[in-house]
Amino acid sequence: MKRLAFPLVVITLVAIGVGVVEAADSLNISLCPLPFDGWITTDLTSPSVIVVAPDQVNNLFRIEEWDISVPQNPRLVGSLNHVGIPGVYQYLSTIQRLGTEIVMTLTRRWIEYAGRNPVNFARLSLFQISMEHGVKEVQNEYYENNEYPPPPFGGIEIDDRFIYLQGLRGLKVFERTSDTSATLVDEVRADSPHYMTVINSKLITTDYGYKVYDLATLPDSLFKLSEFEGPWSPGGDLTTSDGYLFGISDGIRICSLNDSNSLDSVGFVSLPDTLKNWDILSFCIAGKCLVLSCMYPFHYDISGLLAFDIREITSPRLAGYYFGNSAGRVVATSNEDVIFKSVTGTYFIDMQSILDVDEIKIVIPTEYSISVYPNPFNGAVTIGFASLPASGGFLRIYDQSGRNWSRTMLDGQTGKWVWDAAGAPAGSYFIELQSSGETVVKPVTLLK
Repeated sequence: MKRLAFPLVVITLVAIGVGVVEAADSLNISLCPLPFDGWITTDLTSPSVIVVAPDQVNNLFRIEEWDISVPQNPRLVGSLNHVGIPGVYQYLSTIQRLGTEIVMTLTRRWIEYAGRNPVNFARLSLFQISMEHGVKEVQNEYYENNEYPPPPFGGIEIDDRFIYLQGLRGLKVFERTSDTSATLVDEVRADSPHYMTVINSKLITTDYGYKVYDLATLPDSLFKLSEFEGPWSPGGDLTTSDGYLFGISDGIRICSLNDSNSLDSVGFVSLPDTLKNWDILSFCIAGKCLVLSCMYPFHYDISGLLAFDIREITSPRLAGYYFGNSAGRVVATSNEDVIFKSVTGTYFIDMQSILDVDEIKIVIPTEYSISVYPNPFNGAVTIGFASLPASGGFLRIYDQSGRNWSRTMLDGQTGKWVWDAAGAPAGSYFIELQSSGETVVKPVTLLK
């Protein structure tokens, strides 16, 4: 496969040379000129990126397709603007792409009270999108329960023929009849998986164990081949590569599907000892590298990217890393590199040279942090800060147009500050803290 250079001074996992690396990071970063205000998805057969940017206040969203075949000059090749969303939603849960087709789910959860008794509600919609033919809502579900909150929902997986949906009351399978049409063919109401993926014509779902379904029996039915509950079973996000299944389980568990349609554990990507208590947010497979985004619990500004060499699948090896305000989502591209989407921007990770590093020793930089709560908020939001230098810092709040809504100096190294947004319209805002030449940015949403 032809490799593409990306001379943007991008996030580059640099081959440092043989030996132990003790620098604070082995990646060089610069902003990739892609929109940063939405979700992104790629298709490994196409050199382009789909960006979905929701305007949840006005129930509209924008869909764009960017050609990255010349990475130093991404080019907008198509867009759908001001697309209406039926109903009111809080989250764009999942987005996936196959060729020119995009599938996404929008979700909302809320609680109402009948007297003093809380009632749990949820709403889920599945959309099928074509850049040529527009948007169609395929499925809409509504959940109400006096005792139990809704299970995790909204996950999707797609292949050449079917859409697999993690619904409110179970796993649903839709047959895709066109770019904007799909028909429900089966539902497994007892199974509401957290995550799922397709491998070797089998659907793997995971909750507190895993289930293996035979896709050859569709569209007649979804037949369960095996089920396992065990301490090593994959939990969290799932993906596949070269016939192997990768899942989050206190690290990244690597499994293979055996002749009995059960999973065998063949390898494990372990976080370095200094990061054992960090959370894995997302990961992807780019060629022979596994890249993951992780963070210190509840501190999005204390986070990092790790890249592992998986050429030897039974013994993965750390090959590159970066630490900073880097909590977000990573997705692989068709040229075996990675696009990283964080709250501060969209970045490119050049994977070409990282496999030459012999050994890396992690050194975590010391950083100040800020926390924002509640988020979303209505009326006022509290900004907590910690570990600032003795000189304090400068805090400002601005909207998507760059307009400043508040600016203040922070005295002291630890404390909190409250922004009263009574005069500000509903929408998305950014809280920026500058101190000693470093900048941390947190997005917040104001609801009215």
